[in-house]
Amino acid sequence: RRRHTRFRNVTGVQTCALPILIMSTTIRHIFTLHIQSSLKSIRRLSAFLKKANTVINLSENDFYRLHLCATEAVNNAILHGNNLDEKKVVEIRCEVKKTVLILSVSDFGNGFIVNAIPNPLRGKNKLKSGGRGIFLMKALMDSIESRRTKTGSVTILKMRLRKEV
Repeated sequence: RRRHTRFRNVTGVQTCALPILIMSTTIRHIFTLHIQSSLKSIRRLSAFLKKANTVINLSENDFYRLHLCATEAVNNAILHGNNLDEKKVVEIRCEVKKTVLILSVSDFGNGFIVNAIPNPLRGKNKLKSGGRGIFLMKALMDSIESRRTKTGSVTILKMRLRKEV
């Protein structure tokens, strides 16, 4: 059985279709958002996550963790993956299974090796401007990984849910 929900943004334009799968699979909900690679587009992420949370019902603390990490991942995709090229798109996919939320952020970049990013709290890294977003994602999420795809890369963040969705 498959149900579809459509969200509209403030202007009334459809921004995403939300197929809600209710089958024998473990996937419960999938939310998808595509944004242009400009820093102004990041503000659409907040409304998207808030609408998704009306279904997911994360605690205030868990929603804050998700929001902060999603913002960092999308910012990295726009800046480093797509090099602020507004012709390129960033895809944000939020997949909710029984006890885990998986947030995937796809771009057209080369990706990165998570463990190769130096800890910004150590030595000379304190003076560097980069690496803090990855550090926060590693600290706040249960796991983070980056993979190459046919068209670019995807950053995958996982958060264990306190209750089944």
